[in-house]
This record gives sequence, structure tokens and C-alpha cells, in this order.
Amino acid sequence: PHAAPDGTVWVGTFGAGLCQLKDGRAAFCTTANGLSDDSVLAVCNDSERTIWAGTLAGALHRFANGTVTTYARRSGLPGTPITALLPAREGGLWIGTANGVLLRSDSRFERTTTVMLTSRLEGKAILGLYETPERTLWMGSAGGGLGCLDAGGCLSWDTQQGLPDDLVLGVV
Repeated sequence: PHAAPDGTVWVGTFGAGLCQLKDGRAAFCTTANGLSDDSVLAVCNDSERTIWAGTLAGALHRFANGTVTTYARRSGLPGTPITALLPAREGGLWIGTANGVLLRSDSRFERTTTVMLTSRLEGKAILGLYETPERTLWMGSAGGGLGCLDAGGCLSWDTQQGLPDDLVLGVV
């Protein structure tokens, strides 16, 4: 779950859509009112008070000013489940997918760039994202261990480099 600046808590569910908890009440956004899929695997909010939700169907939904905008393959997404979202420190959004694709979008989602990762992370679901103040991006993956992306490129660590497991669910 992610809390918006106004105290609203947004929760992605598996099968019940996106849940908005506010003032003790729950409201749901589902396929009946705009979502591409009722399984929301990733949720985040950015500095502009926009809520982003990634779905099992591979679509990304932007909730801002009472409207929902959907981004999918036509917008440059690969069409695979979106498993991690993180607002980028320089604006825009980091997007991790179930097949190991890491994308970077600009703040208006007019341009999306695919980021090259190490072979250890290729094809592995990106499950957690964290960006340091120095703009180093850390990634947790399902089976590929831990990844690190900075201006010098991408590095990764797995059990061969001392991690206890190649499944990294979150990074802070």
C-alpha cells in the first residue's frame, strides 16, 4: 500500500482491483470502471500527487485530478505484468516487469526507454526498486538476485557473490 499526501491509502489487490482507503471507507477501481485488469501488482505515488498502478495484464494506469489514463503496448510498454513502480528522482517513472524488463518513462509518459540490465537479471521479474539520492537504482529480482544501475552501467549480485538467496523481494 502507498499513502498519498492527503492520507489516502492505495492498495493493489490480486483480483479485486485498486482499493482506495480514505476516512474509514474503501472504494475500488476495477475493470468495471476503467482498469485493464483486476490484479494490481504495483502501486506508487509521485511528487505531483499522481497515483500509478501496474497490472498483471501489463498496463499502467495513471490516476490524476479525477481522471484515469491507461498506458499499454501503444505507449511503449512490453505487455507483460508490471511488478514494480518507483517515481524517478529526476522526474518520470521507473517500471519493472515480470520478464525482467526495466523501463524509464518521462513524467508525461510521452517517451519510454528500455534500460539494459546484466545477463543475471534478464528474464527475471523485477520485484523491488529503490533510487538513492545520488540516483543509483537498486533492483530486487525473482531469481536474478540484486541489481544496481548507475552512470557506470549495471551490476548484479546473486548467491555466487554471497547473497543468501537469488530472490530479492524488496530494497530500501
